[in-house]
Amino acid sequence: MTSRGFILVEVLITLVISSMLTGILFLTMQQVSVGVRAVDEVIDLHTQAIVATRQLERDIAGAMLVHDMKKNFFSEQQDDNSMLLTFITNNPLQQWQSSAGTPRLVRVTYKLVPDKSVGKNVGKRYTLTRQESMELPFDKAGDDTHKARAYTLIDEVIQFKTLYTAAKTDEKKPQKDAKPIAAWDSDSVGDDGKKREPDQMLPVMVTIALELANGAKNKQTFTCVIPLIPDMIPHKQVTSEGASQAPKTDKK
Repeated sequence: MTSRGFILVEVLITLVISSMLTGILFLTMQQVSVGVRAVDEVIDLHTQAIVATRQLERDIAGAMLVHDMKKNFFSEQQDDNSMLLTFITNNPLQQWQSSAGTPRLVRVTYKLVPDKSVGKNVGKRYTLTRQESMELPFDKAGDDTHKARAYTLIDEVIQFKTLYTAAKTDEKKPQKDAKPIAAWDSDSVGDDGKKREPDQMLPVMVTIALELANGAKNKQTFTCVIPLIPDMIPHKQVTSEGASQAPKTDKK
C-alpha cells in the first residue's frame, strides 16, 4: 500500500495558518511592549511628582518666622510660573547634631531654571532646583557655594505654579471667600499702608500646581495643597540668631 503525501493546497493552507499565528504573536508582543513603555512613562512622571511634592511639603510645613529678618517667605512670578520661592524652615535635610551646635533653622530656595538642552520641537522646559543654606539672610543664602550647593530636584517641568492663601484679617469675612494670590512677600504692606502683623506674614495655605512632561506628548499636572500652622507663629518667635523667645504681651 502506497502512502499518500501532502498536496500543494494543504501545504499552502499550513503556511497561511502559520503566518497568521506568527503575525498575531508579533502584534501581541508589540502591543505589550508599547503598554510597558507607556506604564513606565506614567510611573516616571508620578515618581518625579512625588519627589517634588514631598520635599516641598516637608519644607513649607516647617516654615518659621524670624522677626528681624527680611523676606521670611518670598516668591517671584513670571509667565504664570513661580521662578523663585524662598523661606526659612525648621525641617532641614542636613543631619541635626546637637553636640556640634548646628542651627536647625535654614533658608530653603527653590528656583525654576530654563532647560536649554531641550529641543525647540518639544517646547519650553524647566529644571526645578533646591538650595539649603544655614545663612538665613536672603541676600547671602543665594550664593551657590560648596556649603550651599543648589541641586536639581526634578527636570522636564512645564509649569511650577504656586498660590498662597493669607490669614484671616476680617472677622466678618468668611475665610472661604479669601482669594489666593500668585506671589507672596512677607515684607509687603497692605492697602492701608501698614505692614503685615506677625501672624499674617506667613500664608496659611500653599497650593502647588506642577505640570511635568516625559517626551513631547506625555504630560500630566499634579496638584498639592500644603497647610501651614499659623497658631505656632504668635506663640513662638525666633530671632536671626536661632533662639526662641516668648511673645511680648502688653501689661495692663
